[in-house]
Amino acid sequence: VLFNGALMLRQWFIIFISLLLLSNCIGIVQDELGKKDEPVDSRMLSLIASGLAGTEIGDPVGGGEATNLGTTILSDDGRFRIDIPEGAVPEGESPTFSIRRIATQSNVLPTGFMPTSSVYRVTPSYAILKDVRITIVQDPATIAANGLQQSRSLGFSWSQTQSTPEVARFPGWAGHDSTLLGDSVSFKTRTFSIFGTGAPQLGNHPPVIFGAFYSFEPGCSFVPGKVRAQVRDPEGDSLRVLLNVGPANAPTNLVEMQREGASDWYSIQIPIEGVSADGLQMQILAVDSYGANNMHPDQDPFRFPEDSGNSVFQSQFSLDADNDSISCLWESRNGYSDGNGNDVVSLTDSDSDGLPDVSDHTPNGEQNPVIDTLELFPSDATMNIGEHLVVGVRATFGGQPRFVRPLMSVSGNSLSGDTVASLALTVLSAQNPGSAAIQAQVNAISAEATVIVRDTIGPDPIQNLSAMALSHTRVQLRWTAPGNDGHFGKASGYQIRYSTSPITNTSACTSGTAVAHSIVPRTGGIAEILELDGLAPATTYYFCVLAYDPASNFNDWTQGAVSATTAPVPDLTPPADINDGVIANANPNDVTLSWTASGDDGAMGTATSYDIRKSLSPIDSDADCEAAVSVVHNATSVPAGSALSTVVSGLSDETTYFFCIRAYDESNNHSSWNSLLWATTPRGNRPPIASIQSVSAALPGVTLELNASDSTDPDGQLCSANTSSYEYRWELISRPPGSVRTTGDISDRDKLVAHFTPDVAGSYKLQFTFTDDAGSCRGSDRSDTEIITFSALESIPGTSEFNFQDISLATGLLNIINPEIILNSQTGEVLVVLNNSATGKPALVTCDSNGNDCIVADISAGRGSSVCETPRPVIDYANQKLIVTCHNRESGSDTFGAVRCNMDGSDCTYTHLANFLEASPVPLIDAQNNKLLIVTSSYEHNRRPRLIICSLDLNSCNNTDLSAGQGDDSARELDAIIDELNGKLLVVGKNFANSLRPSLFRCNLDGTGCVHSDISGGDSTTALGSLPSIGIDYDSNKLIVATAPTGTFARETLHIGTCDLDGANCTFRDLEMSQGTGSATALQLLVDTVNGHFLVVVHNAYAQDRPGIYRCDFEQTNCTYRTIDEAGRNGSGFQPSAVLDESRGKLLFITRTSMHATLFAEY
Repeated sequence: VLFNGALMLRQWFIIFISLLLLSNCIGIVQDELGKKDEPVDSRMLSLIASGLAGTEIGDPVGGGEATNLGTTILSDDGRFRIDIPEGAVPEGESPTFSIRRIATQSNVLPTGFMPTSSVYRVTPSYAILKDVRITIVQDPATIAANGLQQSRSLGFSWSQTQSTPEVARFPGWAGHDSTLLGDSVSFKTRTFSIFGTGAPQLGNHPPVIFGAFYSFEPGCSFVPGKVRAQVRDPEGDSLRVLLNVGPANAPTNLVEMQREGASDWYSIQIPIEGVSADGLQMQILAVDSYGANNMHPDQDPFRFPEDSGNSVFQSQFSLDADNDSISCLWESRNGYSDGNGNDVVSLTDSDSDGLPDVSDHTPNGEQNPVIDTLELFPSDATMNIGEHLVVGVRATFGGQPRFVRPLMSVSGNSLSGDTVASLALTVLSAQNPGSAAIQAQVNAISAEATVIVRDTIGPDPIQNLSAMALSHTRVQLRWTAPGNDGHFGKASGYQIRYSTSPITNTSACTSGTAVAHSIVPRTGGIAEILELDGLAPATTYYFCVLAYDPASNFNDWTQGAVSATTAPVPDLTPPADINDGVIANANPNDVTLSWTASGDDGAMGTATSYDIRKSLSPIDSDADCEAAVSVVHNATSVPAGSALSTVVSGLSDETTYFFCIRAYDESNNHSSWNSLLWATTPRGNRPPIASIQSVSAALPGVTLELNASDSTDPDGQLCSANTSSYEYRWELISRPPGSVRTTGDISDRDKLVAHFTPDVAGSYKLQFTFTDDAGSCRGSDRSDTEIITFSALESIPGTSEFNFQDISLATGLLNIINPEIILNSQTGEVLVVLNNSATGKPALVTCDSNGNDCIVADISAGRGSSVCETPRPVIDYANQKLIVTCHNRESGSDTFGAVRCNMDGSDCTYTHLANFLEASPVPLIDAQNNKLLIVTSSYEHNRRPRLIICSLDLNSCNNTDLSAGQGDDSARELDAIIDELNGKLLVVGKNFANSLRPSLFRCNLDGTGCVHSDISGGDSTTALGSLPSIGIDYDSNKLIVATAPTGTFARETLHIGTCDLDGANCTFRDLEMSQGTGSATALQLLVDTVNGHFLVVVHNAYAQDRPGIYRCDFEQTNCTYRTIDEAGRNGSGFQPSAVLDESRGKLLFITRTSMHATLFAEY
């Protein structure tokens, strides 16, 4: 739709636009439509999102019906669009959606972002089956006036609709990965509610929380058990992500959330003490390394079930459904049922707090547990009057978190004697200017925080702005930078405006013409300078400067009129006005403007340059033109009367734009604008969504499937796209050294599903490009790409031939016992720790990844003979230390200790840990709590399982019994592992107290809350629990147990058991595979997660004491066995210790052969 012409009455223009709207020819400009509600704040948005504020807030701007066939819904103002692909709406459903546009205050978005569009509410709330694309047009004038970074704009949504039945979301704004399309922001979603866009100010930005979700505890009635949040820092700064959590109407505690691998997801189990019968409150806090932080929700904590907006959650939430007075969270995590009121009758809960005494840090009803550290977060803060701050409390004991109920108080009076702030539980409310001290007291330990309440909402007003004319078109402005809060810190940005009328107050200031600039505010008190050009000669201009803080709070203009008059110039004749502008061509993202060139003086001569501006609001005067945003163009200086044209790009499709064109002469005189020139860009074809399914492990020579069948074209049906014209292209964009593969080696590379065969081991990167068909939509075909990176392993562990290296001959260690192997995953080096029986001291042998170039180091820490007879190593990667547990017989009696060394075996120290023998030690690193865990069969406690917990420097240790009532001899032989998914310690032992069956002791990481399970699965095999070795299949959430029954009537063959991670649903089977009695007299199980298999390396006495390997898929439907004969002699398989090099797909293991150590490494 094109329109040009002389100035006309705006009323007539609106009538004309409205008539065009009825024929779907043009969208209405937002500022011209409907009633205007007062801008809403975050609290009102929360009420709107939850449906508690009615449905009439905001201006109605259309809507539409959606079906399974897909559709596009465009708001009446043309600035909000939903593209729904085919299959996104369930078949048979045809929901009708309504859209309302809501004006918001400048500080409603998460900290660091200012709204750049109106907010749009889509009702009803709805969960979509496939990704839909939301596109919102930003206001370029808002971005320019506030100096925002448009390139970092994001889309935001506020939804409480569940995308899956098992997971619910926190209320509040969540960011989205966004694509910029001209002035538009485009992003994907699967739920409808409230949408908006925002752009950040200049400088360091706080972390962005892209969403927070909670899932319900299994076996409980709508009780949240786990929280996950996706958090990313815009600059890539390091992060801390914490959960502030506590019972309803009670103080909250801060607990650290753990990052999930290398992803930007963080998760945590909700502490049992954080939930009461009335519910709980939760809030995510993300802090970068510079202290910039964001919260979600960004105001008060999320109160569950009250704030959930879900009547089912609210009515069926129950912390004790079976009325046994024990918290269902505790029951679920300790192997009990909240549906059975009789299964905990043997447990004692002395203080009736829902936690049995065995897991209660306050079993007798104490106000608080014993702690040794207490801190408040933040330790210092600055607030504005009326703001609220959640004060986080964090306590620990021995490095382990403890949930506390502190005595909180706040003190401090303002200059007027009034209270500075009030405290309700842990929520501080700022009331009057001044300084306040917050104190938390737990037992005899206290912590303090300081809060300054400023007397302004935002930066101080600027009081010393000066303006000086430098020429007939140029003026210099000077002022002193205010702070963030008052005169402290730094403001986030400036709005600089001017007018030819006096500016004496804030209202007059905000009505002035905004100046586009890129000034980054300096620290309060430092001078700022800005020079403006392009002003009219011999004209008095009035100026003002407003500052805003990270929360988008503005100061006021109180200085009064500040002016400067530009100098006159000899040439006062401006170029002639341009009244014949036309838009000759309108494309989705650009338009072509054409006009007749103006002169230097009126219509004579040649104008020097042209200024072209755009706006989303009508431009029918010179003042409107001044307020619009300049665009880049290529119009050149040509004689008056010549035809001129230029393309204005970077526009959004289906959007009404207004333009003005003014000519300038060499004296900076410019023509006036008094016309209307506008166009609505047509709908453009939008990019499809490329999506690649994850790739399983690859091997050289093995063909791999590349599957992109989940890719969609959301607007394909609307554009009547010809799907047969879709183009798919797979490309190889990087390959490992030595590879000769090219794109031409990808078979079916023009299809959604392609195939590729790597030729050498290493990392490959492939790109999939999906190009759609524009169909009836304007513009060209569009493309979207996605990249997938995968590694081809050298081999599948346990399937290749082995090289072997006699380490004893290579190093001179000719008499060894008890060799143990581990892999330094950061360097690829193989570390072998063993006992050198010639000296009675431990030694470290470090070899390359193939077992060659070995170096020996004495790691006895200067101690005597027999200091470490059964060394068991573990690597502390955080501190780059090797820790080795030791059976110490220096004095002739049995004690237990540990050696801590550098990774090369230097600078070793020895720490005494116990006065008795601790047998079968398993050292583990608890990375979540920065602790060393050593699980042992304790002679001091008659062979019960025991946990020794130490700081990583070994300076502080304590121990606890893990036997869960099983008594003596309940774990004579054992293995242990940390269940990273559920934060549990799993210990499997041979239980003499239970007929030598295998027992699982499932405990918290601090050794509390242990629950025993007989995991024999009813198998009556004699001594089934012997020699246990365990691993976890996280794909199926199963515990895998390898044992080899030993004893008078046992055959010493390999048995494999699988159980749920809580010890339920266990089954065992004999995996002898024709190997006969004695085929597994020693063993170690390894889980190959990359290839979906487990391996068991055994000492096979049945095969002349040689090593053997069992390899099975997780379902045990495909198992193989092989004896390793590469050593070429019998007796080469004693005391096997094995490790997987998953990055290369290699199995390595060490054995003892006639007092020598032999390292086997796959080719």
